[in-house]
Amino acid sequence: MPPTPTRRRGKGWTDPETTALLDVIELIKPLGSDHWEGVQYQYNARAAEEGDWIVRDVAQIRRKYKTLRNTRKPTGDPDCPIHVKRAKRIHAQIEARQSVLDFPLGSSDDSDENEGIDDPPSQATPRTGLTPQDLVLVGAQTEEKQSAMEMMIAMDERMQARASEQRQEQERQAAVREEREALREERRMERLEAMEARRDERQAKMDQFMMALLAKFVDN
Repeated sequence: MPPTPTRRRGKGWTDPETTALLDVIELIKPLGSDHWEGVQYQYNARAAEEGDWIVRDVAQIRRKYKTLRNTRKPTGDPDCPIHVKRAKRIHAQIEARQSVLDFPLGSSDDSDENEGIDDPPSQATPRTGLTPQDLVLVGAQTEEKQSAMEMMIAMDERMQARASEQRQEQERQAAVREEREALREERRMERLEAMEARRDERQAKMDQFMMALLAKFVDN
């Protein structure tokens, strides 16, 4: 599951955050809600790595992209922000991808005109009822989803490995602190024992002096 969005003061997007968001969108080229959830997952994984970035939900991510994409600024204008130019370019790539997926695979008229001609690519397969073109598109979409899933799994494994490293480092630091505390306690006990030994030695000398003094009085 992607990291849970958190709230903190100042929810605006910094330049590095915007750049990272566009990197992920350009990589995935989202067409549906599943794709946008993949964008959210990968962006929030990057945000978790950075530490001080805001974790975003899907609505915030889509709203930011839409704002950049719909900014009324000609991309040829030298004053057009680079993020706006890039968002518009990514949008064109997504539109081109959507057009390819929506491209008609043939009509009944074409079938009538070509009746009797051996044309395997337009024939439906017995098992699925899909033409080879359909199967190619389905295969491409399946491969794309699998690739996105593999990226999310790899990102999740990376985050788990980092969390494990952090736990190990915390345990190491805790062990170091305990060792230091034990060493300080040992030294404190040594100091107390040394003080008691000196006090006993002084007391013994005082007793010897008093005994000698008492013996002198008795002799007199």
